[in-house]
This record gives sequence, C-alpha cells and structure tokens, in this order.
Amino acid sequence: MIESKIQIELKIWLEKLFKDSDLLIQDEVKVQLGEQLSNIRTDLVIIQSKSNVLHAYEIKNKLKPESFNSAFWQTNSMYGNYKWLVTNEKSSQYIQLEKLKDKGIGLILFNESLGKLEFKTKLKAKYIDGNMLNYYPELKKEWNKKEKHGSHPSPKKKN
Repeated sequence: MIESKIQIELKIWLEKLFKDSDLLIQDEVKVQLGEQLSNIRTDLVIIQSKSNVLHAYEIKNKLKPESFNSAFWQTNSMYGNYKWLVTNEKSSQYIQLEKLKDKGIGLILFNESLGKLEFKTKLKAKYIDGNMLNYYPELKKEWNKKEKHGSHPSPKKKN
C-alpha cells in the first residue's frame, strides 16, 4: 500500500477522532533545530485546539523484526507533545509494546477492509510537556495566520 494513501485516510480518521477540536494538519513537515531546517521530517503533524498540543505521527506501512528498532528510534526522536507510530496490523507481531510504553509512544494500527483502511488505537501516547511548535516554524506561521484571521472555529460542545 502506498504511504500517501495511508496519510490521506489517516487524516480523515483523525479529523473524525478530533471532531470537537480545531485542527491544523500538515504532512511531511521538516523540523528546525537551531538556525537551520534539518533533514528530519515528520510524516504527519497535527496541532489540536491550542498550539501547545501537537501530535506527531510516524507512518510505517510494513515493519519487520529488523526494522522495528529503526522505526522506534525515528518515532522517539520526533518533536511532539504526543508521539505516534502508525503501522499495518499485520506488522504488530514485530512491535515491542513495552519499549513503546516506556517512552510514552502511542501505537495506531490499520488494516484494509473492502478497499478502505480501518484504524484503531492500540496504545495511547503519553503527553510530553513543552512548546513543540517551535520546532516546526512553517507550521507555526500557518497556525498563527489562522489565529490572526480568526479562522479557528469555536469548539463544538458535546451533548
């Protein structure tokens, strides 16, 4: 499966999941460390309601026993208040859940059913305090522009 299809369907799923929040979703976001943009990128980043709540997602279509450690360290090194590893349910047998739990990394699994992807949260990510938006200057500009123009809708109230 092509990762771009996974990103598109993951965004749709996340928009439904966070339906009561104002969101800014971007994919392929580069991280800035110090004065320069780095080669580090995050597959998908979401700002949820306030700029201090940033979700970072690493998407791995397929994991094998030898590729889990690489995916783990890549996810762990991302900048986000919540860090998520997203992978195919078939790959879940190679995932070391304790390792993810120890670092507070969440796990979202997907499978394809009737040509459509279905996602489920297997392990919830733990909140990491800090202003992670500073590491994503382009995203920060977009978020501030949205706030300045008042395009953030007011949160919907739950019944």
